[in-house]
Amino acid sequence: MYYATLDYDGSRIIERARIKGFATRQEAEHYLKTGYPARDGWQQDTIEIGVGSFGEAWHKSLSAPKLDGDRLSCGYLDFEPFTADQLNIAEQPSTHLGGPAWWITPNEAVLVVLTVRR
Repeated sequence: MYYATLDYDGSRIIERARIKGFATRQEAEHYLKTGYPARDGWQQDTIEIGVGSFGEAWHKSLSAPKLDGDRLSCGYLDFEPFTADQLNIAEQPSTHLGGPAWWITPNEAVLVVLTVRR
C-alpha cells in the first residue's frame, strides 16, 4: 500500500492532513500530480515526489486513543486509511495546556510533492 497527501507546506505534512491510500505508487503519484494542474500554470515535468515528514504529529488529542478492532478511535479524529498497528502513539502523554495530550503519527511513508515550479 502507498500513502499520499496534498497537505504539505514545503517543509512538513500539516497537522490533520488528509492522507489517502493507494494500491500502487503510480496511482499515488497520479493523485499528487492532479493537485498541480498544468492549466493553473504548474510545470508538470518539474514535479518531484518523495516521502514527507511530519512536524510534531499528524493528530493531537487530549483524550486517550482506544482500539476498535484493528482501527484506532479517538473522538472525532479520523485515522483512515491506517490501521492501529500503522500508527505511532506517544507512549507518555505530553503536558499540554489542557492536560495530557497524545501525539499520533503514521509509521508508514507518506508521499508528497516536494517541489514543483510554475
